[in-house]
Amino acid sequence: MTMRRSELASTSSRKGHVSVSSRHVTSSLPTPLHAGPTFYCTKAPSCTSLPITSRTHSYSVPTVALHTCTDRNRILSPPPPQHPAAMAERFDLQGRHGKSRVRVSRVWRRPAAAGGHLFVEWSVAVSVVSDCLPSYTSDDNSAIVATDSIKNTVYVKAKECTEVVSMEEFAVILGRHFTSLYPQVSEATVTITERPWERVLVDGKPHSHGYKLGSEKHSTEVTVKKCGSLLINSGIQGYSLLKTTQSGFEGFVRDRYTLLPETRERIVATEVTAWWRYPFEHVSQLPSKPFCFTQRYQDLKKVLADTFFGPPDVGVYSPSVQNTLYLMGKEVLTRFPDIASIQLRMPNLHFLPVNLSGKENPGLVKFADDVYMPTDEPHGTIEATLTRANSKL
Repeated sequence: MTMRRSELASTSSRKGHVSVSSRHVTSSLPTPLHAGPTFYCTKAPSCTSLPITSRTHSYSVPTVALHTCTDRNRILSPPPPQHPAAMAERFDLQGRHGKSRVRVSRVWRRPAAAGGHLFVEWSVAVSVVSDCLPSYTSDDNSAIVATDSIKNTVYVKAKECTEVVSMEEFAVILGRHFTSLYPQVSEATVTITERPWERVLVDGKPHSHGYKLGSEKHSTEVTVKKCGSLLINSGIQGYSLLKTTQSGFEGFVRDRYTLLPETRERIVATEVTAWWRYPFEHVSQLPSKPFCFTQRYQDLKKVLADTFFGPPDVGVYSPSVQNTLYLMGKEVLTRFPDIASIQLRMPNLHFLPVNLSGKENPGLVKFADDVYMPTDEPHGTIEATLTRANSKL
């Protein structure tokens, strides 16, 4: 799911001035037509000097808020020099760097009475937006945060988490660290995928320190900006669901390309990929009492399955994967007001009826809703996004 790609540059005008908050852009800045150099006032945006006659001037802007000022009593500095490569080529360069597939495991050793040991295994990726233009256009690496440092930070922060944290909380911790410690880092995106270790049951009781490997994977992608803005998306991948009846497909478009017969009795199977967005848009909006992202993941996974299957004794009829997908997403948004939107992708994994016959054995295998050939290539792909009417995407 495409959940991110924030803009690397933005401009806004104010009383004829142009304020630029970007890493490196080619922008239109007002430049005086009178002779002499252009100077820039570092007191922006509080400067009250009148706007000036201007013309479009292409300029590569560093990460500071600048505007043209005609008040010569308030001149504080000349414009910063352009980098030669940027001047010569006039490219708009937008870059990011980081470290991927940083594998980390953490054990919180609690007594059996408190639930036993808690074990997690995460694959972490960190990507930062950083003001390090000279490292691209020359041999100046002085502003680069080394990816080795990023990797080591993951282990340091895992060590510092003496209390149990969720993936989402750990991602926020990492994002806030990189955007606060390094002045040149304006944004950090942290993606974590959890390996599905599940506590084992022995004689029907949860084991205090035993785990087995499950199937579906829990993921999160968190973006933190230096200003504190926040985006938290979480998801599930590889969530395989199947029911042997209570599914059909009728009334679809039929033309000369159609061979599929209509049916009210079939196996329906899918491998759900879901991404949902939490409503927190700034780090200040995170609850003072820790929000249990892990419990929300477990609850949401159960709602998806319960809606897919229906009541345990009779189930629920599915007229199409599209309808089932919609009902699953609708139930999630209805049950959980802290979910702002959800995207579901549900490939239709096919179980084809088997009929075998030949001249000598005309009825070798006659299908009677019993023998199927499983296949997932090719498969149908159904996806949709449900968003609350008042939610901002």
